[in-house]
Amino acid sequence: MNSTDVIAAMLECTLDPACVLDHEGRIIACNPLMRNFLKLKPRELLKRPIFCDLVKLSICKEQCQIIDGIHKKKIVRADESPSSLGVSKYRLTLKGTPYPSNGNPGMILTLRDTSAETILQAKYHKLQHLLEEEKRKNEDMRERMRRSAMAHLTK
Repeated sequence: MNSTDVIAAMLECTLDPACVLDHEGRIIACNPLMRNFLKLKPRELLKRPIFCDLVKLSICKEQCQIIDGIHKKKIVRADESPSSLGVSKYRLTLKGTPYPSNGNPGMILTLRDTSAETILQAKYHKLQHLLEEEKRKNEDMRERMRRSAMAHLTK
């Protein structure tokens, strides 16, 4: 089994959207999850679209961190990065690992849409804050009632 077969098998078995990028950041292979996430038809992949032309990542505003990672052969990671695909907004966690593609630098990239988790986490923190505020109000009311009762008893 050659390295291309191993990469193809890895793309098929991963539970997250994943793809292989060439030295220009073009998608040269991807699993069905990535194709669905990118809303690409199989024939559109034949055009080898550039990943960062499809997905706008907040980590790539100044300079494309993915292309930089490919050329510097360094791992790229972003956690809950605000991103967009067309008009859709996401929070993406992604990791790119350098991988030579046909003798040139390339990258294996996986991503996870953490939008729902981010929203849930924000709601949890808001609820936690509200509960703490309610607890403080209850303690204040209990203290006022205790003081009032003490004042009434001392009269």
